[in-house]
Amino acid sequence: MNWWSKYYSLMKQFLPKAALGICKLSASAVGSITDFCQSNNIDADIRNGGWLWVAGNSAQAGAWGLTLSSIASAGMHPFQRMGRGEIAELIGSEGLRFWGVRFKYLHSPTGTSSSRVA
Repeated sequence: MNWWSKYYSLMKQFLPKAALGICKLSASAVGSITDFCQSNNIDADIRNGGWLWVAGNSAQAGAWGLTLSSIASAGMHPFQRMGRGEIAELIGSEGLRFWGVRFKYLHSPTGTSSSRVA
């Protein structure tokens, strides 16, 4: 897992430029490890489908706001907001009542992808 989810904390601890560099380098490292395993036929059980973080109650809804806005202000978009229907489709359950955030697997450290970002 790369460090994009820790961007806001890193930005508070260090300068925004350093936080951005850490996140980009961590994404690049994950990509390099994936490439190495694939090119050397190593079954490391790597799954590049991303991660899903969801709010299960109203207290958690919006908790990702600062992280998402700070990353976006740096011109990066490694996450996408998802509505209840999109989440239910991914996990096969209607039990969640609030929006979620999904990390999009990024092979490059640029923090962009062709996926929709709302």
